[in-house]
Amino acid sequence: MPWCLLDRLVVPFQFATPTIGSLPKLYHFPTFAVLRNGAAKLTLSGWTERQERTMNPVSKLALLATCGALALAGCSAQKPTAPDASASASGTTVTVPKPAAGDADANTSAFLAAAEPFETLTEQAPTAPTAKLPSLIADAKKAADGVSPALAAPAKAALMEHLAAVDTAQKSNDHTGIALAAVEGYRTLVESASDTGKVPKAVSLLDYSGFRYQADLSAKPVRWDDMAQAVAFAQGQWNGIAARVTETALRADFAKSVANMDDAVKAKDAKAAKTASTHELDLVDKLEGFFAK
Repeated sequence: MPWCLLDRLVVPFQFATPTIGSLPKLYHFPTFAVLRNGAAKLTLSGWTERQERTMNPVSKLALLATCGALALAGCSAQKPTAPDASASASGTTVTVPKPAAGDADANTSAFLAAAEPFETLTEQAPTAPTAKLPSLIADAKKAADGVSPALAAPAKAALMEHLAAVDTAQKSNDHTGIALAAVEGYRTLVESASDTGKVPKAVSLLDYSGFRYQADLSAKPVRWDDMAQAVAFAQGQWNGIAARVTETALRADFAKSVANMDDAVKAKDAKAAKTASTHELDLVDKLEGFFAK
């Protein structure tokens, strides 16, 4: 028998299909006053069989309809709230704007938003507890699923390939492998965005360079050759926007940070590499603030 919570009243309801020309012989509609913790019940008498025999058919039908409507309304009003589909297993909320077909600006916003969980996975994977990885990976996959239909076919295929690499690395508990695959997913999404916003796409790709460099640094042994490639990529992105950075100190600081990353690789100095790349990533945030003005 179903139960419906009506504020502090719980109404059990039962219906039997009447035969033609008659109604069922017994209908009880008791109500119970119930506290929210389930304690303190009070039973009230309902519609008895004797009352049923003395009631005319029209009244019977009216009472049935009224009780049924009341019970069903209670069920509708108190339907349990479904879990928020945007809530991730890691306790965060993954919010990705829905891409709009043919709307480049909307797609760009969606792609950049979807890239964020990949950046988070890249940043945290090298040092995150193994138990935390599934939720971080799930966030990235959810973001990818949300924008996949709007991606060009080559980008979609590349993103799926990077996610497959994440899964492969997870199976062998390769935290660095997860970070490296995730950062390539990040790059794929960023490069799929148009470059028409206030903040140049190159700024996000400088983020990519810094995170790729740090993921290489977390490998055992350190991937110095790939770090050199990450520095070269960063230098190319910086060269494309440096002239637009009119804050002299910021421009000089960023150029120096890239040079320091390069020097650390040449010296194979892990401590210096960590310091230089952390500074570069901090300066990327300042570049974003500068261009967003």
